[in-house]
Formats: sequence, C-alpha cells, structure tokens
Amino acid sequence: MAKQARRSRADREQLWRDLIERQHRSGQSIRKFCDSEGISQPSFYSWRKRLQESNGRPTAQFVPADRSGVGSSAAGTNRDPVQRWEVRSRRARFR
Repeated sequence: MAKQARRSRADREQLWRDLIERQHRSGQSIRKFCDSEGISQPSFYSWRKRLQESNGRPTAQFVPADRSGVGSSAAGTNRDPVQRWEVRSRRARFR
C-alpha cells in the first residue's frame, strides 16, 4: 500500500478546526470525543490553543461580573463576611 502524502498546513488546520467545532457541538467531554474519534487529548488541546492564538483571540475570555443586588440587605448593609458566587459558562458551572 502506498504511503499517504502529508497534508498541507492549511489542510491540517481545517481538519482540526472541523474536529474542534464537532466536539463543541456534540456536547461530549473532550476525553469522550477524542476516544470516539481516535485522536489524542494532548493533540486536541494543542491544536485548539494554536488555532485560538492564530485567530488573535485569547485562550480565556473574561467578562465583567454583575454585582447588582449583591451585598444588600433590608438595613442596607450585609454583615455576612461570606458571599457565595456562581459562575456559569457554556460548558461548566463553578461555585
């Protein structure tokens, strides 16, 4: 059997863009998706980071937190030193 020609950089980038998009739409964890596609997780993460950086997008995006209504009470002050925050993203929830 003849050896396959190496894909061009543009072809490899497009292949990984498609894989990353498919994983995102699938709703599967990266581990499960990579296992089902037969690709390594380190390669997935490496390509995802590389493609994000090449698009000029940061690898993490921050948004301002809306604190309206936080820390207020009937008396106008909150003496409770512990405040709980919940942060939601498309893929995870942090508490």
